[in-house]
Amino acid sequence: MRVLLANPTPREAITKEGRVLIPLSVTFEPHRFPLSLCLVASAIRARNPGAELRVVDGPAEGVGADELAARIGAMEPDLTVINAASPTLESDLAAARAAAAVGSRVALFGQHAQAMGEELLRAAEEVDVCVGAEPESALAELVAAIAGGGSLDDVPGIVYRDRGGGVRASGAEVDAIQLDALSWPARDLVDAKRYRLPDGERYTLVLAGRGCPFDCPFCLAPGLHGRRARLRTPASIVEEVRAIRREQGIHSFLFQADLFTANRRWVLDLCEELERGASGIRWICNTRIDTIDREMLERMRRAGLFLITFGIESGDPEMLDVLGKGRVTLERIRETVGQCRDLGIKTNGSFVIGHPGESRESLARTRELILSLPLDMAVLMCSTPHPGTPLFSQLAEGAGFLSRDFADYSFDRYVVGGGELSAEEITTFVRDVRRRFYLSPGYFARRMGDLREPIAFARSALFAVGRALESGRRVWRGGRRGRGAGEVNGVSGARMNPYAAGGREVGLS
Repeated sequence: MRVLLANPTPREAITKEGRVLIPLSVTFEPHRFPLSLCLVASAIRARNPGAELRVVDGPAEGVGADELAARIGAMEPDLTVINAASPTLESDLAAARAAAAVGSRVALFGQHAQAMGEELLRAAEEVDVCVGAEPESALAELVAAIAGGGSLDDVPGIVYRDRGGGVRASGAEVDAIQLDALSWPARDLVDAKRYRLPDGERYTLVLAGRGCPFDCPFCLAPGLHGRRARLRTPASIVEEVRAIRREQGIHSFLFQADLFTANRRWVLDLCEELERGASGIRWICNTRIDTIDREMLERMRRAGLFLITFGIESGDPEMLDVLGKGRVTLERIRETVGQCRDLGIKTNGSFVIGHPGESRESLARTRELILSLPLDMAVLMCSTPHPGTPLFSQLAEGAGFLSRDFADYSFDRYVVGGGELSAEEITTFVRDVRRRFYLSPGYFARRMGDLREPIAFARSALFAVGRALESGRRVWRGGRRGRGAGEVNGVSGARMNPYAAGGREVGLS
């Protein structure tokens, strides 16, 4: 078996890792190590020791559609595995067609494949299999079934095209993976030097947990990984960190979890393990304001935490409730961000703009909060109804969508219909608040503190300038290819129908 695993390069660079689907243009985030692809590769390798595996991370490698097609043609894989997401669907299906053209079977996993697998198979004849939950075990078993001539009906968690061309779900039961049982990602299949933080330091991702018990209506996590937080044991995480540091010389890590602070005791135990077994590293994680406290921050800082991302979402109490942050108060937000600054932890605040129920008054409160917080980064994202989220279902049943093209579902365009605010108002607000935040005297004063490390500061400044110039070339509108923001999909109050896939318009059942 020859298996090629790919992140095709989309029109616009997008982070595509688990629940995180965000254009690099809306933040200063660098390319992320392709953890999902490498975890799948390691699972295939463990189940199928003789398989020949290759990973292509198109965006990080600078591999465009033509070169990816050439690599597929040169390898002639028996199976091509593609990480597919709504905003990158066009490039994902183009890669699928290139693979099908050389006789390769094609399997898609990831957000869009899991949420709309049956629809994809009916719409795109170049796709043979869509994987639902737990892609590692499903794809490992899929390779074994193809190699051994077994039935795909025995592969857990997939939807596939049968010999007669029909679309059916497999009959095998899907068991939730115990994360400690996963093989470590196949890091040997990618060039680790391609993944660097804005300050120039090499970094990588380490899986810490999956699942989130909260129900934020815009978030993919519960649909992808469930409502129960599954966490690796602290000892297993530290063992992997030590191995990466020893073998690759990497000292900076992003601990990937849907909610890193879902379990307070686990966080404290991990910090203790890191201090004892991996001192000297630095790391990044995510959190909610209502799942962290001063003691946790102090322990995390001692263990090497240097940047934390908060899902703050809004500065309006009513919108906080709508957005799944009902236990969070503005006072708690200010207190927690201030504690991070006192402890020397950099902060990244994430905000969702234009969710159903948003008003001009709530936007004004959010603007006031953002500009008053001592954040190091502020990421403003348009509310986006990704398939697989409650928001998508809500709009499909009522207000409808402002765009039928999934390429617009990328947090930097506004596609939510039915509210009092226009797409132009939302995108103008995002642009103006982002500009005011990064040009404010307070932000410049905070950056002056970074001059204590002049080389890192210079690298970060150059990275930021490049990203700002790139973002400045973008046209802020509700659609792309010249389509106006107010153009609707023509189907009011129904399921999104049709949608664009590889240049074709196809209906959803």
